[in-house]
Amino acid sequence: MAVCYGDIASVYEQQSDYKNAIENYLPALKLYEKINNIDGITFCLNQLGNTYYALGKYAKALEYLNQCLAIDEKQGNTEGIVMSLNNLANNYQKLGLLDTAYTLHNRLLNIRLELGDSLAIAQSLGNLGSVLSEQKKYDNALKYFSNALKLFTNLKKTDDIGISYNNIAEVYMKRRMFTQALENAMLGLQVAREANLKSVVKDIYKTLSKIFELQQDYGQAFRYQQLYNEIKDSLITEESTRLIAEMQTSFETEKKEKEIELLSKEKELQKSAINRRNIIIWSTIGGLILVIFFIVFLWNRFVIIRSQKSIIERQKIIVDKKSKELQTALSNITDSINYAKRIQQAVLPTGEYANNILSEHFIFFKPKDIVSGDFYWATRINEWLIVTVADCTGHGIPGAFMSMLGVSFLNEIVRKKEITNASEVLDHLRVSIIEALQQKGKEGEQQDGMDIAFCAINTITSILQFAGAKNSLCIIQKDRPNEVKELKAARMPVGIYIEMPPFPQSEISLTKGDIIYLSSDGYIDQFGGENRKKLTNKKYKEILLKISKEPMNIQKEMLIREFNNWIGENEQIDDVTVLGIRI
Repeated sequence: MAVCYGDIASVYEQQSDYKNAIENYLPALKLYEKINNIDGITFCLNQLGNTYYALGKYAKALEYLNQCLAIDEKQGNTEGIVMSLNNLANNYQKLGLLDTAYTLHNRLLNIRLELGDSLAIAQSLGNLGSVLSEQKKYDNALKYFSNALKLFTNLKKTDDIGISYNNIAEVYMKRRMFTQALENAMLGLQVAREANLKSVVKDIYKTLSKIFELQQDYGQAFRYQQLYNEIKDSLITEESTRLIAEMQTSFETEKKEKEIELLSKEKELQKSAINRRNIIIWSTIGGLILVIFFIVFLWNRFVIIRSQKSIIERQKIIVDKKSKELQTALSNITDSINYAKRIQQAVLPTGEYANNILSEHFIFFKPKDIVSGDFYWATRINEWLIVTVADCTGHGIPGAFMSMLGVSFLNEIVRKKEITNASEVLDHLRVSIIEALQQKGKEGEQQDGMDIAFCAINTITSILQFAGAKNSLCIIQKDRPNEVKELKAARMPVGIYIEMPPFPQSEISLTKGDIIYLSSDGYIDQFGGENRKKLTNKKYKEILLKISKEPMNIQKEMLIREFNNWIGENEQIDDVTVLGIRI
């Protein structure tokens, strides 16, 4: 009975009727448990896991697959452990639990290494690469995909070679390294074309279309999208042709078998003309019925294929229309963000206004996106020169909204209320941000705010007041040109926090020729160099000492050059702002 239930469930599963498949696997499982048939139990648990996976119910699939793995481990069934680990890893990956998926795939790789199955090892390496790519650990993903490619090449697995090149191309595309992405995609395309692997060619066309779209080469993107659609249509047509050919072959075989059977009957019944005639008549009728049946069947298949082709053509028209709409929407969004950039730049002190206030200075301002979460601000109130650099939560559009709030609050606090004491300004700014964002300090609440370096310089006494939130102030004094003096900031942001005492204030006497540097953390935290590590505060100070003896405009050029050399081909991770002033 258990076997019958299992067989019935398997048929329903092959028909993609997963509801009925589950309704038959469950009684099969109960019966196998009743007679303690371990092989039957693990079979049902594994199939239930796979069926729920097909339904997209990954959490339910995990319930059965974990039971299956526990039994296989207890029994020491290596083949079952391998199957369960692979299925579990795929489920966790679908659920977005990538760390767990990586652990399971890694465990599976170790088992396959012990077994020495080169093809299975290559497949595990590819699966690990897929998980790492989703985790945005692109360097490690490339390493695993490349190792998988080497194994597949040694095994001459042409289809997996093409897929591996495509996987590598997609990782480079995500890192926006389009030259390498195109190179690997083209290598994969060459392999797939030479081996006539149309399914792999189709997937690589899709990747090429995405690469050119990200490069804003919409002509090439559209071309490869068309090639993708054409090969997809051709694969559907080939499948239909194959089915017709198989039916034709089956018909020809049955026809020949009937003719042989007729000849045999005629030889055996030579003495009975009447019987021979009856056999011929009935065999002919049977043959005609078969011919009519297959003609009707083939016609029905032709009608279905023609209908599918019509549907595909309509879908293609819809996709093309949506693509154009998407391009229009993208253009509108980009125009809006560029307009927001002009608004943001308008409130920052630049040009003649900055020159009048700051005298000899430079400003290195490099947003990660079109608009920035960093901002710099300066003004004069009576005998006080106020200068600040701030780094708001996030970057891009969210950060830009916060930066506009920050500028607005500073105008209110410093310009209108004429508060110039550094620590008092930050205290007032914190209150304004908490009130504006309605922050209550509740668990799970968004902790928006800003890090800031704020200084007020008395132009009569040359006394500098500094208060900071996470961002410190660097000073290179004229009489100590080989030393960077750092005024430390408070280790709390301007915004809601666990404890919010008044911001501490530092004071220092300046002399003519001293240079002060204010910055956000974007320069210091940028990844780069040979080992792709952070630049660090130590390296930043070394750069300041290196450039400090030059005029301020030359300092800016050197600072930019050092940053570009450090970042190389890596992606800029945050907004960058550095402001230098010579007293």
